[in-house]
Amino acid sequence: MNTENDFRKQAEEGISALTESGRDVVGHFGAVEVEGKRRQWWSIRYDGAVTKLLNNPDYKVAQILSVLGSEVRLAILRHLLQGPKVAAEIVAEVGLKTTGQAYHHLRELERAGYIKQKAGGRYHFDMNGGRVYLAALALAADAGAEEPEDIPEGDGE
Repeated sequence: MNTENDFRKQAEEGISALTESGRDVVGHFGAVEVEGKRRQWWSIRYDGAVTKLLNNPDYKVAQILSVLGSEVRLAILRHLLQGPKVAAEIVAEVGLKTTGQAYHHLRELERAGYIKQKAGGRYHFDMNGGRVYLAALALAADAGAEEPEDIPEGDGE
């Protein structure tokens, strides 16, 4: 059985192999349970793909990331990870005053690709865009959202 240290060592070895090659590398990965199913993803960009990332129009990047700049939207996403919900459930769980408020935020999340509305008016966490939310949580923790004593030793340089 692999321990947390074994997994960490394997990941560090893989990342070291990429960076020692002299390539520019940017990526993210994860595995979480969403709506009762284990979901995994990874995205690794290297060489010319990193230059393409840097050349994305600022307005497009800001549009996608700005959706995550709302505490209400972050709370909605966190609740939708547990399972699909209708707007009334979201209002109650997040503490909104009206369904109108919920629909405003849900439209923005749907437009950015973080969620989808399916049959019965239920909103679902969409892994296609939702993985950006999950990676953003890790980035926010590294940038100071997490208490220093909670940050694992050996992350980055």
